[in-house]
Amino acid sequence: MDIVAASIHACAGDTPLAVLMYIGPDVFLPLTSALAVVVGAALMFWQKLVGLVRAIWRAVFKPKS
Repeated sequence: MDIVAASIHACAGDTPLAVLMYIGPDVFLPLTSALAVVVGAALMFWQKLVGLVRAIWRAVFKPKS
């Protein structure tokens, strides 16, 4: 879809497309920074995170004796 067709659809009442045309890359920079923080923290504590998940899994699904 080219810019002219997108603007025609946006003027015809297609609101989500109009919003996406208005948002520029500078709006997404804080979102990508927040995503980088979450991914970085997960990578730093990956082994502890996996160990915690394994411990919870074992506690919930421990074999009945």
